[in-house]
Order: sequence, then structure tokens, then C-alpha cells
Amino acid sequence: MTPLPLPLRWFEEELRVLPAELAVRAQRMRAGATRGYGCTACAVVRQALGLGFAAARHDDGEWAERLVAEAEHYADHGAHAANCATASRRPVNVMVAELNGVAPLMEHAVLAETMARCPRMKVAHVYGRRGHPLNETADSLASIARWRLTQRFDTAAAPRASCGPS
Repeated sequence: MTPLPLPLRWFEEELRVLPAELAVRAQRMRAGATRGYGCTACAVVRQALGLGFAAARHDDGEWAERLVAEAEHYADHGAHAANCATASRRPVNVMVAELNGVAPLMEHAVLAETMARCPRMKVAHVYGRRGHPLNETADSLASIARWRLTQRFDTAAAPRASCGPS
């Protein structure tokens, strides 16, 4: 049986029971503990955290630490469902169609800082014009951006769409 997600208020209150270091470690598993519907890995995380909270309430710091470590293991390495709330913890792949375009991008300070803060982010080459869905999406967004720079769209003068009979 999969335990139901923990109520957010209860989760936040239980964090205060944990020692400061364990509370920081448990906080990063908040999404799986409070929203991981139907995910068996998150169910184990919830169960371990719940037991860890109980151990901390009974002043058993050693067991609380073990149970938070167990929850971390399942949060990081468990077989999460495809629609799991912890999907953001998985590796992020950035796909580029032209490898010679990566170096100038990395010179952009904001992008370089963002990638430095995201050790899970990986840059991968995707061949253009091969129908890759994300590459096609990127091409469409680039076309929209180019069009927006050259065309001015006046919302006041734009014809209004009708949703029903006139």
C-alpha cells in the first residue's frame, strides 16, 4: 500500500522537530513527501521520513539520521514514476544542434553561472533537421523570437477572435 502524501503543514511542523542538519536534508525531499502521488519511490521516502520524524520526537537522533539517509537514498536512486513530483531532481540534458554554438553561449555570464549551480545539467549534441521534437520546438521558438524583433504587434489594432456565433 502506498502511503498518502504528507500534508504540507504537517511536513513543515515536523521539520522543526529534526536537528538543523537533518531538517535541511529532509527539506530537499519535500516535493516527493508532499506531492508524490502514485510513485512507489516517494512512498518509501514518505514512510522513512515519517519514521525519522517520530524518532526525532522521541529524542533518538541516531535513528532519525538513519531514516533520513534512507529517505535520501530512495529520493535520489529510487525508481520514480514518470509523472513524479521529483522529476526536477533527475539529470537535465541541454541539446544543441550546432556544437560550435556552445562556446559563445558559455561566455554569457548568466548562463555560465546557472550551469555551474546545476551539476546535473549536461550538454548533448542533437543533429538538426532530423525531426527531434525538442529541436523542432527550439527552431519554432527561435522563429517566433526573430519575428518578434522585426514585426511590431499592436494588440489594440489586432482583430478580435470570436468564440461563438456573431
